[in-house]
Amino acid sequence: MIASLPKGDVIFTNFEGTVAKAGQPNENVLFQGSGLLARPEALDTLKALGFNLLSLSNNHSSDLKVPGIRNTLEQVNRLNLAISRYLAGLLPHCPCCGSPGG
Repeated sequence: MIASLPKGDVIFTNFEGTVAKAGQPNENVLFQGSGLLARPEALDTLKALGFNLLSLSNNHSSDLKVPGIRNTLEQVNRLNLAISRYLAGLLPHCPCCGSPGG
């Protein structure tokens, strides 16, 4: 399968979920939605397959509310992946880069 993935400067996919850290959800990190939760390593797999641009705009991106958004953005930044802007306006400032509007 890896050999069949396209090659190019931009290889794009949708990450249909949100990253949950070990022990989440819990009483401090509430669960909502139908729960497409992923381990942080899921994004490592996407990068290893060659994806370098992710869409995070979907109906599961806030399944763990703000902590899930932060978890996902932490992993995206750790792996130096590009993302399409998402959830603009949900947060006063982006939890990873501090830019206004989430």
